[in-house]
Amino acid sequence: MRRIFLSIALVLSGLAFATPASAAAAAPTVRLVSATVVAGGAGVDFRYTVNCGGPGRFALNQYVSQEVGEESTSATGTLYLDCTGRPQDVSLRAWYSFRLAAQPGPATHELTAAFLLAGGNNTQQKQEGAVTLGDGAPRNVISAPGVPTMFFYGASVDPAADKMTLNAVWKCDSSPATSTGITVAQAVDGRVAYGHGGFEYECTGQWETTEVVFTGTVSQPSFRAGTVSVTSQFGWCGNDENGEFSCTDRSLSDTVTVG
Repeated sequence: MRRIFLSIALVLSGLAFATPASAAAAAPTVRLVSATVVAGGAGVDFRYTVNCGGPGRFALNQYVSQEVGEESTSATGTLYLDCTGRPQDVSLRAWYSFRLAAQPGPATHELTAAFLLAGGNNTQQKQEGAVTLGDGAPRNVISAPGVPTMFFYGASVDPAADKMTLNAVWKCDSSPATSTGITVAQAVDGRVAYGHGGFEYECTGQWETTEVVFTGTVSQPSFRAGTVSVTSQFGWCGNDENGEFSCTDRSLSDTVTVG
């Protein structure tokens, strides 16, 4: 996951935004607001206030680790967004690779923030240290620029077959992406079970519903009725506003109950 983030950061570093040489943007800032355990420990929602200090785009790569009994568990998550010219309240779900379910309480985290600002002003920041994981409502992200608004509701779960079915409800007028890859994560008896699915879509401007079936991984516990973290990932490549080739990623998150 970190290698993917670094490769995208290198792609971003080759881009530049046209701006007068005299324009001097303030240094970007990133402030951690909260970290909340979601879906019984299948993920952690990190909330940040991000101020780019000027036009451009940014990427956040989050790592979190926690001691659970005599073992440790860790996960990562990424976020890619455009700067808006004002402070942004953003949420980032770390979920990828949790083996044991996270628990409310002390943990450690590391954030790498990469900024591509106007005039080729590329900067990178790193924050790391102790963090207290809270127990509260998830900060689901069901919409982002360039991708459909999308949320889910649980349809069914079959523990014997280790299958879960969700309904994706989505809508878009236009989108440079044409498909999404979806991962479900569920805390089961202190461990985390994963399943993968996805679908192709075509924007119609109308609300659509798509059934998605997920099959669990053999080495992990079987799915059960309960709360599930759902992460949808999108990606596309093409020429940006300056005619430069670049790739863009987007992630959405939801939390649903099945069974």
